Amino acid sequence: MTPLPEHPERNTFLRGFGFVMLIHLIASVVTMGLWLTLFGLLQFFFVIPLALRAHKRHETARFQGILTAAGLTFLVNGTCDALLFSNLK
Repeated sequence: MTPLPEHPERNTFLRGFGFVMLIHLIASVVTMGLWLTLFGLLQFFFVIPLALRAHKRHETARFQGILTAAGLTFLVNGTCDALLFSNLK
């Protein structure tokens, strides 16, 4: 199987990063209150297929942008959850 041709305009770090952040924004509006509790599961269902698709197409910069946005979101969400749940006493 021959690899797909690389599209330089789609293979950018900021495009992958921005796309994941845009999906996070849309998901936060749609899920409202459930966002905090179901975020990890929700992120798993859209980030993994996006990352696998970019990797399969050899779009390494986009792949790195997707994973960086997912990792950053995971860290921020984990910190916010810890602060929220520590103040519930």
